[in-house]
Amino acid sequence: MGVVCIRYPWLRGAYLELLAIYPTQQKQGLGKEIMLWFEKEVQQTSCNLWALVSSFNDKAQCFYEHIGFTEIGTITDFVVSGHDELLLRKIIN
Repeated sequence: MGVVCIRYPWLRGAYLELLAIYPTQQKQGLGKEIMLWFEKEVQQTSCNLWALVSSFNDKAQCFYEHIGFTEIGTITDFVVSGHDELLLRKIIN
């Protein structure tokens, strides 16, 4: 159905390295449930959740914004030349 990869600890929090849901399983709440699990797992020892999203990935940007992440920085030409990566953060606790 999908894959999730987390790096913890990372910059006073936990970093979501990868979240991918198979297209036929999207829009059913699975991504949101994974993120709720992620937050619950680290909330006792962490104050931040981090993620990186490509500037061309509008669907992912909307998803992260919907679950409480905010953009705090930009990394230029990091993954794809000519596109930015957006550093996202969600403060927890």
